[in-house]
Amino acid sequence: MDRFNELFVEDIKNLKTYVEDPEAFMKELPDNTKFDTLERMEALGNLKLANSFERCVNRAKTLFYDYFCYSIRDILANYPLDHKNDNGGAFWSGAKRAPTEIEFGSDEFHAEFIEATAKLYARALGISTSDENVEQIIRLAN
Repeated sequence: MDRFNELFVEDIKNLKTYVEDPEAFMKELPDNTKFDTLERMEALGNLKLANSFERCVNRAKTLFYDYFCYSIRDILANYPLDHKNDNGGAFWSGAKRAPTEIEFGSDEFHAEFIEATAKLYARALGISTSDENVEQIIRLAN
């Protein structure tokens, strides 16, 4: 399943189903996905309860760091730049190039990612969005 569908369709649907009938939802949830699913639902439930666009912005920034910073750090921790493959050759070679961690704010698209993600969460959860421009939204995220 693609990430967009997971975050903005399935997780929202799961949250609504859980709220309607927690017992039935838990019975249907596969054991191998329970922890991750419940963790994401808790984050969404907290967003919904806060009913705050600013919290949606903060969640969007958390996702930015998860995708473009922390996950890359994890990959490089497991496969450092000098890692060798089973044949003794460089692991990061040819088409397999080492990823580079992205620091927030170094590109205009970072703000657009935050804005779009925050507005998607807000819309999906029934939270009123802000008409503020991207710079104001980024200030909320800091």
